[in-house]
Amino acid sequence: MSADKKNLILHITSENPAEFREKLRQHEPFKTFYDGWESTIRNTDKVVMSTRYYYYDIPHDTLGEMIRHIQSVREGVQVQVKITRDGNFKFD
Repeated sequence: MSADKKNLILHITSENPAEFREKLRQHEPFKTFYDGWESTIRNTDKVVMSTRYYYYDIPHDTLGEMIRHIQSVREGVQVQVKITRDGNFKFD
């Protein structure tokens, strides 16, 4: 990864994270830099506790646009945003 590029991790704890992801995908960079997702599931009853979406190697200017788009579509969504250089962050 280039020094001027960063990674974006979105940690969603509200219901319907896929619905939120579809709102994000209305903005092209959320398609271009998407790298995958994972969820934390409670073993006792298989309930999804949280879902994380990963976006890697994002140029600085594009990252700013993505953050503005998150702000415009996040109403009603419990989301934490983490910007990293290495893509790793422990939320749960």
